[in-house]
Amino acid sequence: MAVPVFAENYLLNGGQSSQIDYQMVQKVQPLSGTRNLILSYVVPESFNSPTYRQEITGLDFNFSPSPSKRNDKRDHRGNKVIEVTWKAPLVPVTTTISLTAMNSVKLQTLQTSASFPPTGLPAEAQAYLKATEQVPVGDGEIQAKARELTALAKTQLKRVGLALHKFNDDGQLWLELFEDDGGKPGKYLATSDIILLRQMKFILGYSWVDFDFSGSSVILSPGRYWVALGFTDSAIVNWFFTYGKPVGPQDGTRYKTMFDDTWGHSLAYEFNYRVMGLVSK
Repeated sequence: MAVPVFAENYLLNGGQSSQIDYQMVQKVQPLSGTRNLILSYVVPESFNSPTYRQEITGLDFNFSPSPSKRNDKRDHRGNKVIEVTWKAPLVPVTTTISLTAMNSVKLQTLQTSASFPPTGLPAEAQAYLKATEQVPVGDGEIQAKARELTALAKTQLKRVGLALHKFNDDGQLWLELFEDDGGKPGKYLATSDIILLRQMKFILGYSWVDFDFSGSSVILSPGRYWVALGFTDSAIVNWFFTYGKPVGPQDGTRYKTMFDDTWGHSLAYEFNYRVMGLVSK
C-alpha cells in the first residue's frame, strides 16, 4: 500500500546570548614597614568581532581606603590599565570590582581568504601566538590535537613561484592548476594571472617569478596537485631544475610531449618551485 510521505527543510541560523553579573573582592594585607603598595587592574572593554560580541556596562572600581594616587594609562598592547598607589599603608586594602557583561555568539558562515597556517602577521599579532606557561604549545598532547583539528584544513592558494630565466621579451606566460588523477594531471582547476615577458627584468641568472592565483579563489584540500607552464608567441625561458634524485614523489616528474596521449615519460631531475598559501599537510 502506498503511503504519502511529506518532507520539510529546516535552516537553523541563530546565536547564543548570556548576561553575566560579575563581582570580585580582593583584600591585600600590607607587611609592616611597607612604603608603597601598588596595584594594577586591566579594564574590561566592550568589543565586537565576526563571531563574538561583548558589551560591558556598570563597570565600577571601589577602593577602601582610597588610594593616595591613581594613574589611568595603556600598556604596550593597548589595554586600559588602572594603577593605584597607597603610601605607607597601615590597614588592609580592599578592592571591589563589579560589572555586567552581555555576551553573544554569532552562528553564521564566514568567508575568508586567509592562508593557513597564517603568514605575514604584523609584529603586534605575533605576540599572541607565542608559548606561555598557561599555553605550552610544545606539549605532545596539544600538538597531537592541533594536527587532528587541521588535518582537513582548507585554504586559498595564493601564488606559485617558478625559478625562471628569460631570453626574449616576445610572449606571455601563465600557469594552469590541475587535480591529481592517479599520478597524472586530472581535472582542471584554475589559471594564474598572465605574466608579460617584457615586464620581467633581464638578469644573468635565475629569479623567482610568482604566478598569482588569488583572483581565482581556489580552495584546496591537502593533497597532490599539478601545475603546467603555458606560453604564447615565441617565448623562450629556462625553468631551473636540480639534478639527482627528486625530492618529491617518484612520479612527480612525469611529462608528455604534444604528440602523447598519456604521461608516460619521467625526468631524471626535478624543476624548482615554491607555493604560497597552501596547506601541504
